[in-house]
Formats: sequence, C-alpha cells, structure tokens
Amino acid sequence: MSAGSPLGTLYPLPADTTPATGYGSGTVGAVATTVANPNPFPVTITSATLGSVTTTPLSGRTCAAGSVLPTTSAPITLDPPVTLAANSAPTAVTVPGALYMVSTAEDGCQGAAFSVPVTVTGASA
Repeated sequence: MSAGSPLGTLYPLPADTTPATGYGSGTVGAVATTVANPNPFPVTITSATLGSVTTTPLSGRTCAAGSVLPTTSAPITLDPPVTLAANSAPTAVTVPGALYMVSTAEDGCQGAAFSVPVTVTGASA
C-alpha cells in the first residue's frame, strides 16, 4: 500500500458547512492510493481510514499543518468495494470524500502537495 494523495483540487470550505449529503463527489476531496494483495487468495477492500495529512508547500511558501484534514476519523466505506486478485500487483483505489481544506488555509497552500497514510480494511473474497 502506498500513501494517498488528493485527486483534483481542494478548495477551502467555510467553517461548519459540511454538506448534508457528505463531502464532495468525484475528485474533489477524494484520495488516490494503491493497494497490493500479497496473499494467495483474493481479498475485497471495503473501507479506508485516513491518518494525518502531510503538507509540502511550493518553495518559498508556507501552508500550516492542519490546513487539510480528513473529513472523518471513522472508516470511509468504499462503494463499490475493490476486489484484488490473489498475489496482485498494486491496484488503484480511490477513497471518495476523504479530505477537506479549512476555511482559514493560507494562500501558501495553493499548489502545495498533500499526502496522507491510508489504512484499508477488507476480507477474503
């Protein structure tokens, strides 16, 4: 498994404006990662949990820690789940609605790179 990176562009959300239907769909707020299956049997990945986000701003800029955060500390259900073949090579997995940018994020967060550890949960298929 590799660390995840946001897909698309993250925009600051005003404080306390979590959409009633959850965070963004598609690529906004999603995280892309890869997962391999070294087991001799297939596994199905059903959820993902995100760790602390690491920020790498562009040279000469700053972007405070905590500017981009996971939308929840709970596992995020993958729908549909991702099934990996036995002994599979790294396979792309997208975790939708995973991250958001705080409304107080400084301008130095523009163009910054963000990464986050992703822990997946699943079972044998």
